Amino acid sequence: MKRSLKRSFQDAFTGLWFCLGTQRNMVIHVTAGLLAIGLGFFLQVTVLEKLILLIVIFFVIILEVVNTAIEKAVDTATRDYDRNAYYAKVVAASAVLLAVFLAVITGLVILAPPLYRLVW
Repeated sequence: MKRSLKRSFQDAFTGLWFCLGTQRNMVIHVTAGLLAIGLGFFLQVTVLEKLILLIVIFFVIILEVVNTAIEKAVDTATRDYDRNAYYAKVVAASAVLLAVFLAVITGLVILAPPLYRLVW
């Protein structure tokens, strides 16, 4: 049975709302991203710098969505402790962690100099 394009978009947004409603880290990532973008506008960073911030923010959020999907799939596949299931989950989480490191470093490189000039 072929799904409509509208239904595909509805399902995608359902997944996004599920992540926002159930994953604490997703809320933290979105909040931090909004603060970084807001700070970028306040500090009047360049359009390219805003774009770079958006890319790394969305990269973190995308990986958090994928991480949630992996966790749910693993939880569905096994109810008992399984070493491979454990590593599937922690490796997926480590991908998010690496993306967060990248986002923090990128944010500091872009936002720290104009923030420093504003304060000092």
